[in-house]
Amino acid sequence: MEHNPVNPAPERLSLDRVLRMVWPFARPERVRFLVVLACTLIGTALALAQPYLTKVLIDRGILAADFTVVWVTAGILVATALGSALLGLFNRWIYVDLSARILFALRGSVFAHVLTLS
Repeated sequence: MEHNPVNPAPERLSLDRVLRMVWPFARPERVRFLVVLACTLIGTALALAQPYLTKVLIDRGILAADFTVVWVTAGILVATALGSALLGLFNRWIYVDLSARILFALRGSVFAHVLTLS
């Protein structure tokens, strides 16, 4: 590949450099970052509980013909599914708000810099 002095290849940014540039805009939003992380971890735990609850439903409820276990486990499964869906909705709402705030701050910084140029 030939070297073109008029249009040189753009410098590649390292992840470390990108994080250092973005961190001042993300720092004020660290509480929201923690909320998103907590919602993600809780949502993952709820998703991992469903196969175990299904096992309990089949082994201790249906196969053992214990319909109390069937109703209780089915109720827990439905509550887990609804809770997971609501938590996912809340997590997406917080995540979109968080990313919009950071993007707005980045755009404001770029615009302020452009206004200082001649």
